[in-house]
Amino acid sequence: AYADPRFNQDVDKLTGFRTKSLLCMPIRAAGGEIVGVAQLVNKKSKALASSHEFSKEDEVLFGEYLVLCGVALRNAQLFESSVRQAYANDMLISLIHCMFEPLSVSQLMEVIMEQARTLV
Repeated sequence: AYADPRFNQDVDKLTGFRTKSLLCMPIRAAGGEIVGVAQLVNKKSKALASSHEFSKEDEVLFGEYLVLCGVALRNAQLFESSVRQAYANDMLISLIHCMFEPLSVSQLMEVIMEQARTLV
């Protein structure tokens, strides 16, 4: 890792950690958009004499794993969006109910403004 000019040694210097190998790859959404980055640090070798470098096989396996990560991230984003939308829908239903209650215009406006503040 230290031989690669793109490697930032600051964290190792600060923590005393020694990065020997590093595999960094993008996490992509289904459309190919990069939505994150993941990295593997210091490959553990199976035999003491073997290299600590990541192999092409490691890259392929990690890439396949990151496809699943991209799907999971997108699902989490969709879930968060649906939760926000459900909350907004609940607020609108609540406001509609208020419109049929015996409230003055100023009271109704106060309820609407309070509901609007919770959406932001």
